[in-house]
Amino acid sequence: MKLTADQLRGRVRVLIDGEECFLRFDQGALARLIDELGLEGLAGVPSAVMTLDADTLSALVWAGRLWELPELTRDTVRDWFYPMLPTYNAAVEGINLALWGQPVPDLDDGGSDDDADPPNVQRGIS
Repeated sequence: MKLTADQLRGRVRVLIDGEECFLRFDQGALARLIDELGLEGLAGVPSAVMTLDADTLSALVWAGRLWELPELTRDTVRDWFYPMLPTYNAAVEGINLALWGQPVPDLDDGGSDDDADPPNVQRGIS
């Protein structure tokens, strides 16, 4: 899969108040997002962002814009206009870039669907 220059930079484009802007989910943005949404840790991010509600969307836009606007508040973000579904889709793409290094996670590791009985592997013995 070939990534765009923006994706390689971890940025996704969104339209905010009629202006093209970027969301970027670096490690600081992810940490702030986890705190803001009250998540237990990084593992909670994917399910939290899939809730598709206005409060989560404003948290995503807020965290994704902090790289450029460090003093930004959630109240300011709530006053902005951005088309909800395109912005949500872009934010999810940005989270995927931050977590998996690609816009859509490839969760198929090529292994068996049944990991209940993994094969016995003895290390150091041939």
